[in-house]
Order: sequence, then structure tokens, then C-alpha cells
Amino acid sequence: MQLVGITQKSSNFDCSCTQFNNQLYLPYMLTNDDLDKLTSVLASKHDVKELRADMADLKELVHALIVSSDTLANSISNLTTEYAAISNQLTRHELWIKQIAEKVGLKLVAD
Repeated sequence: MQLVGITQKSSNFDCSCTQFNNQLYLPYMLTNDDLDKLTSVLASKHDVKELRADMADLKELVHALIVSSDTLANSISNLTTEYAAISNQLTRHELWIKQIAEKVGLKLVAD
């Protein structure tokens, strides 16, 4: 096992490399072990396709939830408006009943 350092210079290229067991290694060159470590950590094309499919499903689910919550908010708004109208009508009817009771001479008692 012999480790030899080699430096080669040209007009616009400076390369420092190491020779080990008759193989040339550049300082920025990846070894098979490096590549194995990277492939164990990085996502494969299959993993990316699965993630895209999951994201599409998630996007569809979020859209459905937004539509449902918008429908619910719209229903609550309609019920609030209807409640206000019914409350006004009830107040008006109570006033009319009191007016009729006074004209007829009836005494209203709450039991």
C-alpha cells in the first residue's frame, strides 16, 4: 500500500489528487461507501412518486374540508339571519297581543 500525492497544473485547471493502490482519488470524488450512504438517506424515484401521490390525496382532502367548512359557515350565517327575523317577528306578535289585550280589557298573566 503506497500513498502518493500528485499535483497537476495547467493554464486554468489545478488538480490535486491522491494515488492509492494504483487507483487515482480526487479530493472531491465519492467512493462506493459514500454512494451507499447517500442512497440509504436520499429518496428514490419510487419514493418521490409515492410522495406525490400522497400529496395529491392530501390536497384533495384539504380541498374537501375547505368546501365543507365553507358550507357549514354559510349555513350558520343563514341560521343567524333567520333567527334575527324570527326574533323580530316574535317581538312584534307580543306587542300586538298586548295591544289587543288592552283594547279588549283582558289582563295577561304569565304562569
